Amino acid sequence: MLIVVGSAANHLRVEGDPTSLTDPRAPDGVRLHVRAATTRLEATCPACSTRASRVHSTYRRTLADLALQGVPVDVEVAVRRFRCDNPACPRGTFVESLGDFAAPRAQRTQRLAAMQARVGLALGG
Repeated sequence: MLIVVGSAANHLRVEGDPTSLTDPRAPDGVRLHVRAATTRLEATCPACSTRASRVHSTYRRTLADLALQGVPVDVEVAVRRFRCDNPACPRGTFVESLGDFAAPRAQRTQRLAAMQARVGLALGG
């Protein structure tokens, strides 16, 4: 059982148990893979700020996360695309936000990005 803590715990739930995958690019040849899904019932349209609850479609995003005991971690999140209920909205559909867990279109979590930035600043100035 994996426990999600911090801000991600407010809107993500883990689906099943984490699995280990063989990955020749990983240091020990193993990568931890976690599947998660969002739990919010509604999302706010970024264009017109209207609350939407009608789901248009769902797809999966894979994000790199901080390593666990030296093992790389991938988080595969099922995110939803919503239909905006405002007929005057210039956007017909939009993707729900993952909040401060990951930025839009990001390939890594915010905490991995912050750690990489700290290392870069410490080593490179």
